[in-house]
Amino acid sequence: MQIPIALQRQAESIKGVDGFLGMVQDRAFKLGEQAWEDAQNIRPAEPIERLPDPRMPDGQPPPENSQVLILLYLDKTGTPLRGHILESKPKELGPTILESALRHRFKPRRIGEEPVAGSVVLPMHWRRPNSEG
Repeated sequence: MQIPIALQRQAESIKGVDGFLGMVQDRAFKLGEQAWEDAQNIRPAEPIERLPDPRMPDGQPPPENSQVLILLYLDKTGTPLRGHILESKPKELGPTILESALRHRFKPRRIGEEPVAGSVVLPMHWRRPNSEG
C-alpha cells in the first residue's frame, strides 16, 4: 500500500517535532526536577519583539555554527519567570542568551481566549553572513 506523499511529509514532520520535543525533555530531565517540570507541554517560543543580535561575553559575535537551546517558563503575560540552558555551543554563549531572553516577553499560551502560564523552547543557531557579497 502506498501512502500519499502529503501524508508521508506530514508524518515525517510530526516525527521530527516529536523527536525534537523528546530531546528537549531528555535534556531538561538531566538538569533536574525544576527543568523537567518546566519541559512538560512545551511549545516553540514566539518573541513579542525581536531579540537583539547575540554577542559573546567579550562583545564579539558568536562563532560560526554556534547554537543555543533555551527552555523558558512564562507567566500568563508572557514574561519569563525562569529559564534553563539545555544546550550551548560554545558553552559561554548560553548564559548570555538566557540573560537576554529573560528580559523579553513572549506570546503566552492560550486556552480558549485566556492566557495561561506555560513553557516555551527557544532554539537559536547562527551562521556567519556570506562575506563574498
